[in-house]
Amino acid sequence: GLSAYTARQNEPLDRNAGDRGAYISYEAPLNVLAHLDFWLRAGFANGHAQTVAGYLGGGVVQQGTISSRPNDRIGFAVAHAIIGSPAVNEFGLHRAETSFELTYQAIVSRSFVVQPNLDYVHHPAGASGAPDSLGVGLRFVFVTAYPITMEASDPGDPTIPPDGSVAPSD
Repeated sequence: GLSAYTARQNEPLDRNAGDRGAYISYEAPLNVLAHLDFWLRAGFANGHAQTVAGYLGGGVVQQGTISSRPNDRIGFAVAHAIIGSPAVNEFGLHRAETSFELTYQAIVSRSFVVQPNLDYVHHPAGASGAPDSLGVGLRFVFVTAYPITMEASDPGDPTIPPDGSVAPSD
């Protein structure tokens, strides 16, 4: 995909710089273990208009790791945000932030999911003097809508079916 933002920027970098970028995303089965998928994402933007000039991320997701919970998923991801040279020079930031995330998605019911996660961030926000951080999160997804029949574990917007068509009524 491509992106462009035509309005003046709030960033204290170059407000006249063209804020444009591109990104790519790919996901597929890994074909090493059953129900093991991977994903990769990359993107870049104008480092004169945005603090983050590039991104590279990827991860793996395994469904049914615990045999008694065949619909649950466990995932591990790495994200690397590259800080543009203008922001590094202007604000004394580190050149990048890297995060590592471990998460588990527990399917409680068709419409309710609980997802704890653990995040380790190296150079948070690119701040040179900031210590690395450890974050613990807990996400709840509850889907209820009529006539939508999408399950809470679907990664997409629960108000729009994955194929973009109108959901059949119950």
